[in-house]
Amino acid sequence: LASVTELLILSFLLYRRSAGVLIGYSSWLLLPLATSYVILVAIPSGTVSSVLLVLVNIILFVLSIWISVALMIVTANFILGQQITSDHVAQTAKKHLWPAIIVIVLVTIIKLIGFLLLLIPGIIVSVWYAFAQAEVVLDGKRWLDALSASRDLSRGRFWSVLWRLLGGALLLVGLYLFVVSLLANALIFIGVHQIGVDLLTSTISVLYLPIIIIYSVGLYLDLKRTYASHPNHWS
Repeated sequence: LASVTELLILSFLLYRRSAGVLIGYSSWLLLPLATSYVILVAIPSGTVSSVLLVLVNIILFVLSIWISVALMIVTANFILGQQITSDHVAQTAKKHLWPAIIVIVLVTIIKLIGFLLLLIPGIIVSVWYAFAQAEVVLDGKRWLDALSASRDLSRGRFWSVLWRLLGGALLLVGLYLFVVSLLANALIFIGVHQIGVDLLTSTISVLYLPIIIIYSVGLYLDLKRTYASHPNHWS
């Protein structure tokens, strides 16, 4: 398996090489985010603003999944050296949108149940089903088959997969928090309003999202590659 360092290098190199395409997809998230800030500023607190914010958050949820699906498709093709058109990405993302939503909601429920029972069961199911969405989007599996296939990828190498998931997440999130904290404190120091600070942090998270997607897709493809090469080793 590729190490955490190798996956991180892949993530940043691919992001640097294809930033225009990747940001082109992730930047769509700025529309509902900006809308929510406009509602907070322009509309007095009350029923109307609350309803509008709920609607915007629903749109943001669906749009964020569509964008993550699109980014996964684009990233997988970049890593595998395959050509792809924007029309194909849009059609494929549309096809897998609702199956992806179903499997994300299902995995979230399973994880919540696991963590409500105890920490260890929560961690176990988090590793087992970490790649269910990728199985739906990149391998076209139905949600039950996706759950089973995702679990198979960590069978016999649970700790290796856990370390790559945890190590990558800690480093990527740590870098993000460091940059956001640095910039937010600088803006607060020069007197920028809190909404402006929040808008900046949201923009950074949108720009940073492709790096996280690249890491997860890179790990998924490497797990698939090694699983296919040695299927009898994972018992």
